[in-house]
Amino acid sequence: MKAVSLRKVWNSWALFDSDGHWVWGGKEDMLRRRYGKTCRVCVTGSSTTSTKRLLQDSKAKSLERTMDLSDVRMEKVIRIRTALASGCYQVSSADLAQKTDHPTCWVACDSGGDAAFRLHRASESTEEASMSEWVNLKAADGHTLSAYIARPEGEAIGALVVIQEIFGVNSHIRSIADGYAKDGFVVIAPALFDRYEKGVELKYEGEDLKKAYDLYQKLNPATALLDIAAAYEFLQSEGKGIGVIGYCYGGFMSWLSATRGETVKMQPSCCVGYYAGGIGSVAKEDPSCPVLLHFGADDDHIGKDQVDAVREAHPEVEIFVYEGAGHGFNCDARGSYNPEAAKLARQRSLEFLKTHIA
Repeated sequence: MKAVSLRKVWNSWALFDSDGHWVWGGKEDMLRRRYGKTCRVCVTGSSTTSTKRLLQDSKAKSLERTMDLSDVRMEKVIRIRTALASGCYQVSSADLAQKTDHPTCWVACDSGGDAAFRLHRASESTEEASMSEWVNLKAADGHTLSAYIARPEGEAIGALVVIQEIFGVNSHIRSIADGYAKDGFVVIAPALFDRYEKGVELKYEGEDLKKAYDLYQKLNPATALLDIAAAYEFLQSEGKGIGVIGYCYGGFMSWLSATRGETVKMQPSCCVGYYAGGIGSVAKEDPSCPVLLHFGADDDHIGKDQVDAVREAHPEVEIFVYEGAGHGFNCDARGSYNPEAAKLARQRSLEFLKTHIA
């Protein structure tokens, strides 16, 4: 049985055999015709916690395995994204993972349950897609945390750390990362809750909302900054300018990344904060880079006094307040979503990031 390798070809990924012959680029019959029943690819939902944990536990670079593809129906793939950022790896002894009702990605897993590589299925309306993956990071204090990474199709124009809300690196935060990757950035979103509970991914209502507030009480800005610095360090290998953008608690931490980043060996090119709750208490701290802040005029979590405190202490900081917008106005999964304010804030953020990073 021949081993197969995953390689990048132009802007997509394909499988090659050990002789260097092309085997597969999205069609099941091509691979099955060459290998019969010696290749199995596992399909599972990328938004599920189980998938997330598989990918976080992956040690893809050390894997050398063959694949088994029997009894699997592969669906049409428009564009292929992989958990392997670059290079060519062999995968083997893959067992079929649980198939969900709504598969959103392909995962090859070994018999021990470790993810060898993942192929995302792009949405039918998307012509191009960024590559994404979950990786493990190590903070300066030895803590290991997971992080979601999204990469652009071509050469990156810059790098960006996305800091989560109090709901974990959920689908909303991942969509933000994917969006900026499509704009040309290499984006990483560290899982700040990993210090307290692994794989946290919450919605915005019910028991999830209660759990989010419970976890929020455990957050420590000092250790969160270490985790953000670990993500920053990961991006330094890209050789590009690095920005930081955060939402809600992440907006607060984005501000601290600008004012305290140097204490953890982090010097962002710029920082962006959305509805940064609690920023008034640290408004007098001096940022070491350009900062852009967005607030909703009707935010019932952040008083006008907090916004004014930043204005008074730092007239050089760009601040925009959006009329009719409340807390979380950028998130389309919240009842407070304001599409007009979100679109304008996104345009301003992208222009700001490109100016100071690209």
